[in-house]
Amino acid sequence: MIPRQHLDLTAMKIMLVTDTVEFADELRALVGTSGAYDVTEVTPLNSGLEERARDSQPDIVVIKASKPAPELIAEIKHLDNAKRFPIVFISDDSSLNTMKLAAEAGVSAFAATDRGTTNLRAVFDWSRIQFNIQGRLKE
Repeated sequence: MIPRQHLDLTAMKIMLVTDTVEFADELRALVGTSGAYDVTEVTPLNSGLEERARDSQPDIVVIKASKPAPELIAEIKHLDNAKRFPIVFISDDSSLNTMKLAAEAGVSAFAATDRGTTNLRAVFDWSRIQFNIQGRLKE
């Protein structure tokens, strides 16, 4: 058992970057009222991701984009190099190319948003891509 003084009881601050306002409400409903998570910043895509992250100091960055534009991928790369944040990327595009671009940009986790179904193939593909990139880094 972990002693209470070693537990971080503060809520994890989530910075949400999204192209749909409705997703902010969905995310807030998903994290619920447990007190473990707090969506502290909601910002639109292409709004100066690095500056907004520096100002809000999130614990994690969640990016929701229907289809990732090259500019967004470049911003993610720059954010990853500027200050390390876990980055979760959620996209309607679960193509291998999109996953590869996200992985190379430094995304920590990738989720496909196929409505009503779990896209296990995307999870498996993501795992393989991450494994290959990590292997190259170890070399």
